[in-house]
Amino acid sequence: MIISDTKVVNEENFEVEVTKSEIPVLIDFWTTTCIPCRSLSVILDKFSHSVEGKLKMVKVNAEEQPGLAARLGVRGVPTLMLFYHGEVIGSRGGFLLPHELRHWIESVLNNTKN
Repeated sequence: MIISDTKVVNEENFEVEVTKSEIPVLIDFWTTTCIPCRSLSVILDKFSHSVEGKLKMVKVNAEEQPGLAARLGVRGVPTLMLFYHGEVIGSRGGFLLPHELRHWIESVLNNTKN
């Protein structure tokens, strides 16, 4: 399930969309057969509206982009990764409830910016 207003990232546009982004980027690694990925996608869609302009959210289909997933150390889906200034600043595997998602992102970003 792809969120309609979330950018799809692949090997070709990864550098532009993630590495060179001026704001933090949250990557959602997912697959079409992953049931928790579908539920997390709904949560991320709702969450994206509250962080618009402060956090860029993108999706990577790990089945279609196995090289990118392997290069970033993704071992399972769903996996969320936070990038800031081209570097991984946080990674979290598994399903997250809305309050867990917000808390994780805020704590990682606050620790990074201090």
